[in-house]
Amino acid sequence: MLERVLLTFRSAEVGRVVVVLGAHAEEVRKRIAFAGEVIVENPRFAEGMSESLRLGLREVGEAEAAIIALGDQPFVRPGTVDQMVKAYERTKARIVIPTYRGVRGNPVLFDRSVFAQVKGIRGDVGAKSVVQRNAADVLEVEVQDIGVLMDIDTDSDIARGARVRKRRTRARV
Repeated sequence: MLERVLLTFRSAEVGRVVVVLGAHAEEVRKRIAFAGEVIVENPRFAEGMSESLRLGLREVGEAEAAIIALGDQPFVRPGTVDQMVKAYERTKARIVIPTYRGVRGNPVLFDRSVFAQVKGIRGDVGAKSVVQRNAADVLEVEVQDIGVLMDIDTDSDIARGARVRKRRTRARV
């Protein structure tokens, strides 16, 4: 699954890709062929997602924005990431969120101006509170990619993902 996420970002028009590994870092390193990504291990993964967010943002260098993606969302298309980046470049919105049929999804792009807020999150939560605090500064980008709504947590999610992938493959033929 992580390889598919990495393929998306390798194919998109983004700069540095940072991967934060947690509980099974050693096993993941053995199984994934990383190709130039910055790899960071989170020894405090048990404390929740917020520590991974902090560690990842520390590694983005001087980037003016960062896209926070989830390792369990393998169906996001590279073109969707590109749409988000282009919308950011055009508007300089503080937060860019893809939507599919009006429903917000992931990944989410954060401007450097909100990095401190993201780094201030504690516990096993994502950056939703930062999005809520900055609601007036959110740009929603409507995309034709259901992958922004699909994460893989269960066997039924895997089956649903396989159906979506099959439909996408047929649509390209």
